[in-house]
Amino acid sequence: MPTSSGLAPVEGGELYYEREGSGNPIVWLHGGFLDRRLWDPQFPRFSVRYDLLRYDQRGYGRSDRPTTEYAESFDLRHLLDDLGIASAYFVGLATGARIALDFAAAFPTRVDGLVAVAPTIEGYQPATPEEEALWEELDRKEDAIEALARTDGPERALQARVDLWAHAVDERTRGELLTIALENRARALREPNPFRQKLSPRTIDRLGAIRCPTLVVTGELDFPGFVGIANLLIDRLPIAQHSVVAGADHLVNRSQAESFNELLDGFFSRLDFILMQRGTTH
Repeated sequence: MPTSSGLAPVEGGELYYEREGSGNPIVWLHGGFLDRRLWDPQFPRFSVRYDLLRYDQRGYGRSDRPTTEYAESFDLRHLLDDLGIASAYFVGLATGARIALDFAAAFPTRVDGLVAVAPTIEGYQPATPEEEALWEELDRKEDAIEALARTDGPERALQARVDLWAHAVDERTRGELLTIALENRARALREPNPFRQKLSPRTIDRLGAIRCPTLVVTGELDFPGFVGIANLLIDRLPIAQHSVVAGADHLVNRSQAESFNELLDGFFSRLDFILMQRGTTH
């Protein structure tokens, strides 16, 4: 159980958050069809040494649905300001990684380290015709899932979505993920969201503003297009490395939780040392 939880004000609503542990802060950002519970396997391990914060993005979990224009990175800033967190490490998966990258480019002094898992980034263009064909194939699969929602209902469609993105998890984990997805069904089925504002200039055009050490993580069994995004980040970020987790699908932290945790443990330890050298530990 979290040591604290609550609702933080943002423009036009509130964000639900949970906080646990003590030490240098780590902020965890969930992916597109789930909520804060994505990180359940990580909280018991890392709360022993760190101050962990996870939250539901607008329209997910216990957070308010968007009713006014907003930008996710500014929501995150409001949350950190409300909780008195000046800077932190950030871990984001998929959409969560995009938000973390957006935040790091907009507010670089507030990010001490960044883990981008199966990252997306707005404005990315495939590097080769072969990669472009892969993304087109993925779009067709996603379109088929949306069609399935219309013909067979949301539960059947979300079963297909979990199978697409979490095909390497065990049955117990699959059941947990499906439950979370069903509770977030409107957003999990890519309901249009006209209120979310895209950043200008785009983060992809100012990756050099991100000054912190960055670990980019992809799963060996994930959709191969994410390797292209990982390569772009490694090429453009000033301090970055790429790790591929064997046997992991898109939800690396769920399909190979122990390997993922060990990878993060080593990375966080290096970040701790850097902060200690600077004399800026929290």
